[in-house]
Amino acid sequence: MSSSASLKNRKKYIIGLSVLLLAGAGAAFAGSTSSGPSSLTVAPPGFSKSVELGDYGLDYATTGASQVRADSGGSSGSDCSAVNTSASSASVNIPADATMVKAYLYWVGLERHGGRGYNAVQTLNSDVFMTTASGMSATVAADKRMVATGSFNGGPVQYAAYQADVTSLVGPSMTGTYTVAIGGGIPGLCAYQGENVRAWQLVMVYDTPALDYSKVYIYDGLDYLVDTTTKIGISGYLAPAGRTSTLTAFVGQGDNNLSGEYANTSDPNFPDFGTNFANETVNGSGATANGQAIDIDTLTGELTPLSTSMDIDMGTSQDVILPVTFVLKMASFPGGVVPPTVPSTAAVSSTSPTVAATTEAPTTTSTLPFYPPT
Repeated sequence: MSSSASLKNRKKYIIGLSVLLLAGAGAAFAGSTSSGPSSLTVAPPGFSKSVELGDYGLDYATTGASQVRADSGGSSGSDCSAVNTSASSASVNIPADATMVKAYLYWVGLERHGGRGYNAVQTLNSDVFMTTASGMSATVAADKRMVATGSFNGGPVQYAAYQADVTSLVGPSMTGTYTVAIGGGIPGLCAYQGENVRAWQLVMVYDTPALDYSKVYIYDGLDYLVDTTTKIGISGYLAPAGRTSTLTAFVGQGDNNLSGEYANTSDPNFPDFGTNFANETVNGSGATANGQAIDIDTLTGELTPLSTSMDIDMGTSQDVILPVTFVLKMASFPGGVVPPTVPSTAAVSSTSPTVAATTEAPTTTSTLPFYPPT
């Protein structure tokens, strides 16, 4: 075995899940990929960092699809059940030499829409039926429920989203096509005419043979925006210098024929998602084959060195959009977020003992290492 491979095996570790929304249990994200009961946590409003993973060669991929589509020209609020589907599918490609670390499934749907005649809450199912790329199928029970409420044309609306750990179900084979069937909620409205959403996202975190040390963070929550703005905080990281980072957003709803939505980052060095955000694309490809009501977009760039947080300023002037997750990946430091230090010698007072005083000073940000020296 090479020294670099031995080093990786010696020092490789996974920081694991940072489940900030749970009190006491500490194991709610172990997940359930069967039809058995799940300890379902109801998350408070807003977004938070729910997952933090660190490893050598760590990376992620994500995909998703929608079960609701635009109607065929019916009037506003018409029954669009004929164009909604009972399940939807999407594909993802993972490097052949990758090994599974963690996989999470998110799904989002409409539960109440008073302006369309649905005044009572019709709860979105907290479990879904999932078929993986390897052909394995199971009922997946959620670990966490998130809710967003508001109004549309004077009537109350409510949306819900769930998260589930599906590592044990996805792990045997990662590359290929995944199918998810979401039930419950309100299936009888279309996306464009009825502001409906029934969509899912799969986030797969995997390990490669690369020796660079990286961190992957997942921030989740649920917000409802229409003709309004919001600010979503992303924090708890330490940005590298001279290294590329990626940020992926998963948004429910959003229509490509409605403009005016945007999502800008507050980091001056990092790009913005830009105008006409949430326009029915999944990883750069149009999602209209699956229907409307989903958008997955990724930004790539360099964050401000040693920055620890940024805001996502998001807004719409026409469209309904529902941000659910932000996935952030960056080069990092083994063992924590504190950069390595080098010794420097301070001046010694004439009354001090004749022993050099040593202090610790951070290295220059342009030469920060992101993997241990051999």
